[in-house]
Amino acid sequence: MTGDTRKYPKGTPRKHHFVPRGYLAGFCAEGAERFALFDRARVAYRDRQQPAEVANIKDYYAYDMGGGQVHFNVEVALSKLESDALPVIKKIDAGDELTAEERYVLSLYSAFQHTRTPVFQHTVEGISTHIVKRIAQMMQAPTSAEAAAAHAPEEQREVTAAQMQDMAEHLNITVNRQASLQMMLKMAPDI
Repeated sequence: MTGDTRKYPKGTPRKHHFVPRGYLAGFCAEGAERFALFDRARVAYRDRQQPAEVANIKDYYAYDMGGGQVHFNVEVALSKLESDALPVIKKIDAGDELTAEERYVLSLYSAFQHTRTPVFQHTVEGISTHIVKRIAQMMQAPTSAEAAAAHAPEEQREVTAAQMQDMAEHLNITVNRQASLQMMLKMAPDI
């Protein structure tokens, strides 16, 4: 929802962490509220970072189902899962046994660490784009130039099969963000 200028009710979660804030806080030294990290984009170390200020994208899990109403329920659910998982992680740190329910919470939390990231989003978008282009190529793959001409609209009958294939390869495909959010939510429980 980049560039979104709408007003939201106070308390609406807008800063969505693709690496959970509580997990990041685990990298702070005991009694400290900050940690150092390596910024790959800037190729530099950043010292004294607060977990709330890194690994987040504004409105990353927000979506609009039409009608202009933006939904934040994915972010709310991920925050709830993080809240449930952090005590479990502390139990592991303390060397305590986990219950079956705690193991389930931890496994779901761990699975979302894979599916909630920009890398996963780009992977889903890449696969989706490849599939659409491949289908377009298959639909445009006549057995001969004559067959291509016979199926083309009259004003485009001079288009060759090779040109049609080239067009299918160079389609500019934009995958709706909701597609990767759906895959994120669908795949994590399976993982």
